[in-house]
Amino acid sequence: MVFSDDLGLPHRSQTRKTYDTIVRQSVLEHRGYHSLRHTHSSNLFDAEFDILTISQRMGHSSVAITMDIYTHFFERRKKKNAIRLQELKKSMSQLPKWLPKFVKL
Repeated sequence: MVFSDDLGLPHRSQTRKTYDTIVRQSVLEHRGYHSLRHTHSSNLFDAEFDILTISQRMGHSSVAITMDIYTHFFERRKKKNAIRLQELKKSMSQLPKWLPKFVKL
């Protein structure tokens, strides 16, 4: 959400005022304007976008910065992946015994 002044340049204070007005008129709990950025990155992580894409969209100069800021997402993803591996292992145990198992889980 970007608004421009008479010269076509982004007018930050107007953006913030508009955001504050929308939140005030809604039934939403007020959160800082910067929380929109965090929500966007959260949605990208949850949609399993790769870290490079997320880093670029956030405008970070390196992937390391993104990883440092959003460490908690990686912990959540680690737990999710552990569950997925358990499910895969369970499904592979149901394969016929005569099939060779090339992958050790």
